[in-house]
Amino acid sequence: MENFIAEEIGRIVAASVLLLPPIWFIFKKAGFNPWLSLITIVPPFAVGVLVVALFLGFKKWPSSEGAQ
Repeated sequence: MENFIAEEIGRIVAASVLLLPPIWFIFKKAGFNPWLSLITIVPPFAVGVLVVALFLGFKKWPSSEGAQ
């Protein structure tokens, strides 16, 4: 049982390491504070990614205000 938990924690850490840099860059390019990308680490993992997707999908992007 302990081995299973260690493997699962390892998978979550690996997924966070792989997803954090691109999401950090997206937040930075969109004009948001890149530290918000740390929300993706919120357990359970899928909830954090969902929150980030909803935040980016429905929030008015600061970088697009002067683009029109």
